[in-house]
Amino acid sequence: MKLFLLVILNFFFTLSAIAQINAPNQLVPHSAIYSNVTSGRFQKKTTGTLPNDNQCVTTSEVKTLVWLQESYLPATANQLPTWQQLVPYFANTMQTQTFQKTCAAGYTGSYVIDTIPAGTYVDSTLANANAKALADLAANGQNNANNKGTCTTTCVGVDKKMINGVCETAVRTCVQSLTVTATKYQNTYHYTWSDGSISDDFTVTESQPCIMQ
Repeated sequence: MKLFLLVILNFFFTLSAIAQINAPNQLVPHSAIYSNVTSGRFQKKTTGTLPNDNQCVTTSEVKTLVWLQESYLPATANQLPTWQQLVPYFANTMQTQTFQKTCAAGYTGSYVIDTIPAGTYVDSTLANANAKALADLAANGQNNANNKGTCTTTCVGVDKKMINGVCETAVRTCVQSLTVTATKYQNTYHYTWSDGSISDDFTVTESQPCIMQ
């Protein structure tokens, strides 16, 4: 029985809301705001629970409940607005996009998630508000990643070195070869790069002697 009464009451609240939209000079009860948020005509602003009663909403209150073009509202905070003064605005939902920092050759950039918080942009439709947020990401997201991200070298390894912006692999040069047994040799090398730099010598045991140059 209680459920049946709730259904009937909601039905009449909805009819009331529709009737008042068609009568633009009428005042607006909480129940009508509630119904129009449910139907999608208004976008809820408050994080709390919307009131759902027949008390008429004031100008200051309605500003806290839903997104509206406030230039149409009465100038006095306690004045009761009419339907024709409630012109909806829609605020963007949170938008995120991932950008990679741009780095020089031989380095890879980290990824940075850029976010436009909900409610940053408003427009006459939700699609337009979200489009503004996405346009913001497109215009500023890469710069944000370049400012906040980090670059990590990809030129790694004992024989690798950045030379004039290029990751160069060194030439291994034989310095000395000592015979340990007939099938074992201690070969000493160092690495040489095109800029003339030379690594420290290092020794490895191999099955063949290296050829000194």
